[in-house]
Amino acid sequence: MSPQVIARLLPCPLHGLDVPQAKITAWVISAEAAGKTNVKLAEFGGFQRDRQALAQWLARFAFEFV
Repeated sequence: MSPQVIARLLPCPLHGLDVPQAKITAWVISAEAAGKTNVKLAEFGGFQRDRQALAQWLARFAFEFV
């Protein structure tokens, strides 16, 4: 499903994680008032320092719910 479809179906901003064995892919989908959908992706390793970087990256978006 495309990010644009997800943004229309669910309240934005959205976030998620894909956690296979070697790396973590994080994504954030947000919608602007003009209807434009923004998608931000970032990849992180599985070590503690990488997970701390992931937490800092997600904190930038100031989600109301996690």
